[in-house]
Amino acid sequence: MKATSLVFSNVQKPLTVFGLPPAPLALAAALSVIPYGFCVLVGAEALSLPALVVTFVALVYYIAIRNRADIHYAHLLIDGIKPWKGNRKFQRSLVAGRPLDRKERG
Repeated sequence: MKATSLVFSNVQKPLTVFGLPPAPLALAAALSVIPYGFCVLVGAEALSLPALVVTFVALVYYIAIRNRADIHYAHLLIDGIKPWKGNRKFQRSLVAGRPLDRKERG
């Protein structure tokens, strides 16, 4: 976490890379290896690196757009499905506060 301003040092924002928290970025990188491996397995080595790059950029864009719409999307993506609770839908678990509307976040 890093402070957003020198005046209000108690206000912090999470660390991001390309606008995403590190966990969803790592998930996008791991998922982009699948088309790369498929291209290598099939024998289309010329398409493997472009497939990796295009898939990674598309996943980062998709997750970033969803993360802007709902600030807790990255948390739901990584920790959302809890099969031991009996419900296969996403479980929202906020520690404090409430989710902000898009208008309130600015």
